Amino acid sequence: MALVRRLLERVQKLEQVRISPFALVATPEFEAEIRADVESGKLDRIDMVGADGNSGVLGAILAWHEQGLFGLWQRDRIWGYAGERG
Repeated sequence: MALVRRLLERVQKLEQVRISPFALVATPEFEAEIRADVESGKLDRIDMVGADGNSGVLGAILAWHEQGLFGLWQRDRIWGYAGERG
């Protein structure tokens, strides 16, 4: 029974930690690499950085990371963040 309690305690601790899954890619180096690939024609400009140069897929990844929206979920039309109890 003690093993089960320890396991549950570890799961609860892990659920409380909110680390962005984009933390490894939402870096200045990643952004520079994407922009370089767009400039060289390897990646589509509109898809990756948008018409204004600050949106598209890259903009979404950076926003999700910076604003913490990576853990956003919806249940019964109510929005919440990962780790919330509901």
